[in-house]
Amino acid sequence: MRFFLALIVALSHAREYGPLGPLAWMDRLGSFEAILGFLLISGYSIGHSIQKRPEGYFVRRMFRIYPVYLAALAITYAVQRDPWTTSFVLQFIPNLFFLGELVQRNTYVGPGWTLNLEVWLYALAPWFLRLRNSTLERFIGVSIVCYAGYEACRTLFHAPHYATTIGGINLPCLAFIWIAGFYLSTARAKARPLAIAGLLFVSHILIVTSIQFIFRLKHHELREFILVDAFAFLLRALLLAFVFAVFRGVIAHRFHFARWQSHIARFLGDISYPLYLVHYAVFVYVSHYFTNPVVLILTAMAVASVVYFGCDFYSRRRKLA
Repeated sequence: MRFFLALIVALSHAREYGPLGPLAWMDRLGSFEAILGFLLISGYSIGHSIQKRPEGYFVRRMFRIYPVYLAALAITYAVQRDPWTTSFVLQFIPNLFFLGELVQRNTYVGPGWTLNLEVWLYALAPWFLRLRNSTLERFIGVSIVCYAGYEACRTLFHAPHYATTIGGINLPCLAFIWIAGFYLSTARAKARPLAIAGLLFVSHILIVTSIQFIFRLKHHELREFILVDAFAFLLRALLLAFVFAVFRGVIAHRFHFARWQSHIARFLGDISYPLYLVHYAVFVYVSHYFTNPVVLILTAMAVASVVYFGCDFYSRRRKLA
């Protein structure tokens, strides 16, 4: 599922270079919804990791994140060839500490804005672990309200996208789905946190659909909402329903694979992190020679595989369960 979601985000950028052909349906599932799925997975996996081995938690996170991230920084620099001016250094250094969207609006590795958010949540995870379930639910509630408010501001006052915010606005606005995944992993009874995760997905669809409906109504474009927007939101809802169904199956232990199938699934999941970080820089470089989106995607997957085998020592050391 991680690979599938990373591929959706990559396709949303590949379409800038030409028609996606048979892959166009995946792009219409929604890159932001794919990111919400990523955040749910991240919160769930972190909750599992910190419970299983609380000692050395931050060291494990560092070895998991930094090698691939540094490779992504190097690849991005190799493509952009920015001169080492004072302004560039001042922009680049905060990226080494995941301070994008906190002290500056632009992350050097474009898709890395979500990683910045995740790192802040990683740092809060030990504290979250000590909180009562009811307190986690309150945090989730406050965050989804902040998200709804900011989504309204994006329409009414043209507030920037989450990738170009500043002051750490991303944390209160987008923490809800990550905390829901963490809650799902750490709670003994899974039914309630699973239902909350599903309710958050439904809430997201209702929020963005309602805002778009009001926008269309205000501009007397109700027909466009029915003919264009409604179908687009339906596809996004289907992606979130798929993510929810997979989590429900995981919780119920319904998935059983042969060993070779597990190896393939593990490999695709492991290259999803480098694919997510490096695909945009790869697209920029390769598009000078080829603009076919399929070629761009395949090249990005090849580079992601090289980065995985060369840099992702943490994932490669894990044993296949």
